[in-house]
Amino acid sequence: MLKKSPGWAGILFFFFLKVSGQIPGQVWTFQQCLDHALKNNLGVRLAEITTEQRQVDLLQARSAYLPDLNASAFGGLTFGQRLDPFNLRFVNQRTELLNVGLNGNLLLFSGMQNLHRLKQARYALESAAAQAEKARQDLTLNVASLYLQIIFTEERLKRARLQMEATESAAERLRKLVESGVRPQGDLLNLEAQLAAEKVQWVQAENATRLARLNLAQLLMLDNIEVARPEVRPENSGMDILDRQPDVLYAAALSLSPGVQAAEWNLKAAQSQMKTARGSFSPTLSLSASLGTGYSSLTQRITDTSITVIPQAPARYYTYGGDSLDIPKSPLVLWDFKRAVTPLGTQMRQNFNNQVGVVLSIPILNNLTNHANLKRARLALTSSALQLEQQKQQLRNTLYTAYNDALSARQSWEAAKTALRAAREALDYAEVRTESGVQNSVEYIQAKNRFMQAETDEVVARFELIFRLYILHYLTGKPLPIQP
Repeated sequence: MLKKSPGWAGILFFFFLKVSGQIPGQVWTFQQCLDHALKNNLGVRLAEITTEQRQVDLLQARSAYLPDLNASAFGGLTFGQRLDPFNLRFVNQRTELLNVGLNGNLLLFSGMQNLHRLKQARYALESAAAQAEKARQDLTLNVASLYLQIIFTEERLKRARLQMEATESAAERLRKLVESGVRPQGDLLNLEAQLAAEKVQWVQAENATRLARLNLAQLLMLDNIEVARPEVRPENSGMDILDRQPDVLYAAALSLSPGVQAAEWNLKAAQSQMKTARGSFSPTLSLSASLGTGYSSLTQRITDTSITVIPQAPARYYTYGGDSLDIPKSPLVLWDFKRAVTPLGTQMRQNFNNQVGVVLSIPILNNLTNHANLKRARLALTSSALQLEQQKQQLRNTLYTAYNDALSARQSWEAAKTALRAAREALDYAEVRTESGVQNSVEYIQAKNRFMQAETDEVVARFELIFRLYILHYLTGKPLPIQP
């Protein structure tokens, strides 16, 4: 039996799963949301890329201790009068040339600039790593805030639905009493108006829940999301952190804060940059060496030699007595040479040369570039010191504010719990009196509204306390106590 092809719909479906990483009907825990956000968040990825760039800078700073080595080659034709470097004579003709060389340079001393650049690159890498960690921690708090917002809105939605169902049951019981003539029609109308108002509140709570899910889904770059609802209460949210003094918490946060650590590494990098700028005023000592050889079409060699000997008649001299004397002459010897251009391989061996030496460079005036770099380094050092102090002050202010907010939130929650218990008792008493006909529905509705407001206040105060506790855990470097 032939298998049916999945078709384009199936292919697009699996492509969507591959790209988004989202499984239909999946319920996301906080840890799954956080892992997905850390993997796909653009801000975190940019911070990680910056860290990789600083790693490349560190590699380059380490490579500065290696010698410079360059090979060169030139081949071509020359015209006009020039000095042939291989034959040391002036020529005025077309010449074919080939020069090959290998040059090397090793820096021996430059005012310790390479050492300070290496330290600066290391400190910059540590700062980038701290910034990346800060980006991950900020994202963690952001995910926790949105995740907690969903749980908060779902809690309000649940309570709104329960209140609406309770009012519906009360209205149904009151309708029977009205039909039997025990209660007046006005009581039923008042209760139905209360039911309509509670339905509006339920719709508003549902919209708030939908918006909270949308915010988290957008942060995770998903279309929609369903989250697990762990039991989130102040008792299991690390409320014992409030038993510690704020100065103790600040000391712990100061040693763990990635923002402060990044500022400290930036300060060290600025100090190294300052030392590098000062080193630019120092003389530079380098070891230089080179190898070279070449080829010239003017370099020739003798391939054959011919010698011609021409005899000469003797020279005759006459004396005073009439006699003559013949004196023989040496024969005339003529030389003739046949030449050819020396082969390339032979010339490359014959013209091989090398040199080694020490180069000393003393900076005297370079358009005040070194002075300008030194001033920039001083300003950067001052700016880094101020930024470090600013980070510490900001951390201190944030932590003390979060600590006081958490204390206030705990007091508000305790008061809200007391008010909720009292409103619950008042509502129970009003229900009994209303069903027994002692009081009308208006008084019952007032009691229920007070209870609903007290219940809402308790939920708001509870989640406000939980969120403030999460901020304290975040500032002190502790994991957020969200149960899976």
